[in-house]
Amino acid sequence: MTPTRLAAFEGVRKPSMTRALATLTEAGLVTRTVDVADGRQLMVAISAAGLAALEESRAILDQWYNHRLDQLSSGDHGRLNAAVAALSRLAGERPHHGHGGA
Repeated sequence: MTPTRLAAFEGVRKPSMTRALATLTEAGLVTRTVDVADGRQLMVAISAAGLAALEESRAILDQWYNHRLDQLSSGDHGRLNAAVAALSRLAGERPHHGHGGA
């Protein structure tokens, strides 16, 4: 994706995205290549190191959420599952059963 398109997708201004991409590139988390279709454009993509960092971050968050959910009572789990089902109906989706398979 081009930096301009990525900025629009994320809802930030291009200069802010440019600074963020420079930092991510320096850290080896994204790569920049010239667009083969338009040599004037740069394309950015997540690198292997970026994917690994993203997966690690998600795993840490999942562990934290699961730890917090384990501290809730079964009644709280039931109320949360009912809320998820109601919100899913509002969104027009099938409910996803969360923690504990309840």
